Amino acid sequence: MKRLLTLLSLLLCIVSVQAQETESLYTFKGIPIEGATDDFIKQLVEQGFKVEKNDYSLENFSEQCLYGTFFNRDVMLLLSEKSSNIINAVFVLFVSDNIESTISIYKSVRDGLNSKYGNSPEWLFADIKSIDGKSLIDIKYDLVVKGETYGLGIVLKEQDTTIPYIALSLTKDVTTIVYSNPNNYNPSSFYNDL
Repeated sequence: MKRLLTLLSLLLCIVSVQAQETESLYTFKGIPIEGATDDFIKQLVEQGFKVEKNDYSLENFSEQCLYGTFFNRDVMLLLSEKSSNIINAVFVLFVSDNIESTISIYKSVRDGLNSKYGNSPEWLFADIKSIDGKSLIDIKYDLVVKGETYGLGIVLKEQDTTIPYIALSLTKDVTTIVYSNPNNYNPSSFYNDL
């Protein structure tokens, strides 16, 4: 009986470890960024997103885009595909009417990401160009006159890649956040297009 209980305990531990290993670190709204794009879309629809045809005809993107809310804001989602119907990344474009709103959205999303990932032992939170200490006028000048982009990246510290899991950017026209699965990129071919 003791052997049976010990064996059962061991099997439960193994199943638990395997379940943890297969759980993806790279998710968007709790949905793993992997597998069929159609399955990914179905799960987003279940969360309230609406599907429309993507009128932009972008290469390596799904023919469908989605509309809904994220960070309590109206957003449009474009889905990048690794190959036909295999999800690669989620591009979130925040809807705004003016540059002040665009900057406000960026700050809000940045603060949210910083509170979740900024002090994490697992993740590296790195500003590419920081808004810290900058006034609204300075930020607008950088965006509009200099044509600069503010941004940050979040990378798993132990991941051997320069491709971030999350990349947030601010231009004069839009705040965008990209959630990707760095495991879906082949580093040697990824940089060939640069």
